[in-house]
Amino acid sequence: MVDLALNQTEAVTTTLAERWRQLAAIIQEAVRLKDEAARDPSRANDPWVLAHVQWLTVFERELGAVQKVYEAVESGAKLSTDDVRAASEAAEKLLGIATEARARVSEPQSA
Repeated sequence: MVDLALNQTEAVTTTLAERWRQLAAIIQEAVRLKDEAARDPSRANDPWVLAHVQWLTVFERELGAVQKVYEAVESGAKLSTDDVRAASEAAEKLLGIATEARARVSEPQSA
């Protein structure tokens, strides 16, 4: 029973790590685009920039919560499997929302 629980925890932790890496890449791009728009206001109306900045702004709290769990697990904290699973599921939803928003607009050729 202990082995099963340990395997389940490892699987959930691995899934969270994979999802966080994907989210982190999108967050990094969104922050870069937000900074570009701040320096060049004409970029603020670009649909690709707008989609990323809105996603980052609207889901800032949720992204922070997922990041907090991920960082805790990575630093060796012992969290419950349910807490890690909840963070992983939230990450999956955030990835889905970001992917859908990105699919609605096309990346500009100059970016």
